[in-house]
Amino acid sequence: MILSSFAKINLGLHIGKIRSDGFHEIETIIIFISLGDTVEISRIPRHEIVLSCNKNLCKPEENLAYKACKLIFDNFGVECGIKIKIRKNIPDGAGLGGGSSNAASVLYGLNKLLNLGISHNELIKFASHIGSDVPMFLSSGILKCSGRGEKINTICQNFPNCKILIKAGLKKISTKQAYQDFDLLDRKTENLEDLNKLERTINFGNINEISRNCFNDFEKITKVPVGWHLTGSGSATFKFIENSLNMKNKEILECHQIRHGTEIIEF
Repeated sequence: MILSSFAKINLGLHIGKIRSDGFHEIETIIIFISLGDTVEISRIPRHEIVLSCNKNLCKPEENLAYKACKLIFDNFGVECGIKIKIRKNIPDGAGLGGGSSNAASVLYGLNKLLNLGISHNELIKFASHIGSDVPMFLSSGILKCSGRGEKINTICQNFPNCKILIKAGLKKISTKQAYQDFDLLDRKTENLEDLNKLERTINFGNINEISRNCFNDFEKITKVPVGWHLTGSGSATFKFIENSLNMKNKEILECHQIRHGTEIIEF
């Protein structure tokens, strides 16, 4: 089985207080974009998980895709082994959610490949055990997420027709480090009106208004060029344009909205 594992961008991201479990309360609106990794999953005879990747990111057992597979092994008594092959296109540590997307693709793919019959709601619960961002990649449309990110509501399905430019940052930033740096700020008030205003502009459908109302609380600790916004907690930034520029700059990728966080290419 081969799946596309798509990136996400946060159109708006509000960071709230630290919860009792150590995570932050967040309120965010995200869309999926056509920049994606490829995840190939297949059965193997020996009962083991074999993970390979075209980029040396981390030890296999620390990879979220590996953890997703192990979670299925531990809960469903899978007798065969599983080979996972990932081809990375999404930059690592850029705030685009590549690792979480890969994990969601493995959960979704194994459910289909092994005929496990896991419901969507159950799959979301499994995903939340792997990482805060993982559940959203099992959903579709333009999403409004809260809690740790696991409370998900679909605002609508389609984003206004436009191109989305993605500029990968030069520095890899871990999510954990980004939140630690943000916590050093002196924050006295929390205002969710910016997110509500952004949601209204999305429903209205004017791309210029949406662009003007995008925001990301991490921009309080990271400078970005005028007209660009952080994609998440990492260093990548995004910008909307109405027409294709036929980009020749390899550092800037031209994308568009995708409805789903993961989808099957070939069974």
